[in-house]
Amino acid sequence: MEKENNRARSEAKKKLNDLVRALVAYVRKRDPRVVNHTSRLEEERAAKAAAAEAARRRKQAEYDSLRREEMSRRGAHWHSEEHAEVDALIDAYDEEETKGGRRRKGRRGRAGAGGRGE
Repeated sequence: MEKENNRARSEAKKKLNDLVRALVAYVRKRDPRVVNHTSRLEEERAAKAAAAEAARRRKQAEYDSLRREEMSRRGAHWHSEEHAEVDALIDAYDEEETKGGRRRKGRRGRAGAGGRGE
């Protein structure tokens, strides 16, 4: 008998709790103070998100400008080094040509040998 009473009492408590929760939800939906508070919270959340996005964009723009500046600086430095290297190679090639004509080939590359054993 006690078990049945306890079970019935706990079921009645659950029903009452559910009913109270539903009533609180109903009242909250219609209370102007709660509506104002939630709308204010939403506006604050949107303002924070906009500020964070603006900060992210500003930081990205700063990073991009620094990167472009660094690339142009490195590009100019690399470009001057590359020109110096190319000029050195051209000078070496010119000296080789003016030195004394063709270079002689080794034993295998001699004219007339052709690999036929002549």
